[in-house]
Amino acid sequence: MGELLYGSGLRLLECLRLRVKDVDFEYVHIVVRDSKGGKDRRTMLPVSVLSALRVTQRTREIGIRLALGAQRPDVFRLVISNGLKLTAISAAVGLLASLALTRLVAGLLFGVGAGDPVTCDGCFVIGRRSAICE
Repeated sequence: MGELLYGSGLRLLECLRLRVKDVDFEYVHIVVRDSKGGKDRRTMLPVSVLSALRVTQRTREIGIRLALGAQRPDVFRLVISNGLKLTAISAAVGLLASLALTRLVAGLLFGVGAGDPVTCDGCFVIGRRSAICE
């Protein structure tokens, strides 16, 4: 619940009122009903919570697989492969977007190349520091 509050920006009462049908796995968002001001709103579903919710949703299927004789490593591989697919797709999209935007940013900055190592190192340091700060 804490990850859901932190990752999606929900208020405590909104999280407590959340229903199962309000979570949309296809579009990876949550529909918050009767939000502040009495209006419905949509917010993102954090990726860190997504795989845990999918496993929870598939608990019955996993139990049936185990009852029918599936080995634990097979079920573990099934769950992990779903998470790895999402991670691989996200990494590929991020890599393609970064390659495309590198050329755009290089055109906007005077005297800075697309693969300038000093600029890349500076961006890495800034990104790392911002990720560490809480």
